Amino acid sequence: MQLTRQKLIQLIHIAKSQLRVDDESYRLILNRTAGKNSCKSCTVPELMLVLDHFEKIGFKIKTKRKTLTTPTNSSISHKIRAIWDDMGRKGFVRDPSEKSLNAFVRKVVNSEHSKVLILNINALNNAQATVVLERLKKWQARVS
Repeated sequence: MQLTRQKLIQLIHIAKSQLRVDDESYRLILNRTAGKNSCKSCTVPELMLVLDHFEKIGFKIKTKRKTLTTPTNSSISHKIRAIWDDMGRKGFVRDPSEKSLNAFVRKVVNSEHSKVLILNINALNNAQATVVLERLKKWQARVS
């Protein structure tokens, strides 16, 4: 997560409200950690010290998890993912993650000297997905 000055101020105010710190205690914390009475007058390193103090007294930064529900161009990509997951469960794939699957897809599709560079499985069209699926099936047959 990129912590800009504005994001740090936002996180400090969230911490203040979640930890139920009153204004007087909040000003005291700011004064002790950063030597200032307001977040707006603090520099980024000072804000990081304040946030670090709030984390020490119990504040936890919650991040939103990204979902893998991005639209795909090919209906075959679901079959590719299913075979990849199955091979991962059986131990045929060292890293069964989405990142590793995308690396495999790039290796297969971009080695065909295609004019369009494919970065992940969601960008495959049906013809490219078929090539990847067949390559994956051959790999599965070799190791089974």
